[in-house]
Amino acid sequence: MDDLTQIPLGKGVRVIQSHECGLLLLDKPDGILSMPNRESETNRSLVCAKYDAKRECYHWNDVSGEMREVYLCNRLDSPTSGVVVCALNAGVAEALNRLFRERKTHKSYLAVVGGVIKENRGEWRDRLGRERKNGKLSVDAAENGMPAFTRWTVLKRRSQPVGITLLRLEPGTGRTHQLRVQCSLRHHGILGDRNYGEFALNKRVKQWMDVDRLCLHAHRIQFELNVGRARIKVDAESRPPALFDALFA
Repeated sequence: MDDLTQIPLGKGVRVIQSHECGLLLLDKPDGILSMPNRESETNRSLVCAKYDAKRECYHWNDVSGEMREVYLCNRLDSPTSGVVVCALNAGVAEALNRLFRERKTHKSYLAVVGGVIKENRGEWRDRLGRERKNGKLSVDAAENGMPAFTRWTVLKRRSQPVGITLLRLEPGTGRTHQLRVQCSLRHHGILGDRNYGEFALNKRVKQWMDVDRLCLHAHRIQFELNVGRARIKVDAESRPPALFDALFA
């Protein structure tokens, strides 16, 4: 295993798990980029190093001058916090990318949404399309869009002073902005969502409690990885943000 202390992790980023094969699971705070879009964003990225978009890989020279790499195997939007899967070598990165392509990972998110949802659990099935509006990516329901599927479970409810619900969301597909849009389509926008959320709701919540982030958190990921003759079972969790507990205290 490489010396993990040599990785220039971004502000607040911490190691959740690491494995001898080169598998690395990181905990990303909200506001940190999974990858920089330009060099000037390096200091607020998952790893404070140059990023090769073609290879999906951070790279830098360590104190001994040796080239080091961290491959990015899944991404979270900047406002979303939680588990990010990485690899320290190309072979493990390729194996992980195959798992994601074949949907052989199980992800679980936590989201605080507006409104009190009475049912305890259910499923959402939609078709989502993407388009550019004023240079920004936007996702919405579209008859000819890609299928999006999510299972949801209510974990907590609160009716006063503002009606809110804590959901566990388990996406079966990985569409862009999927969870944020599917919540919005049911008129249960995620708190703090400036693109798909409800402005009036966010304003009411702000008057009650200082919510300054998107209340969406990649809480847990589970998968099995084959590396050579070894079979690694991974079950990694990121602690829920303290804000989520405060909202339901």
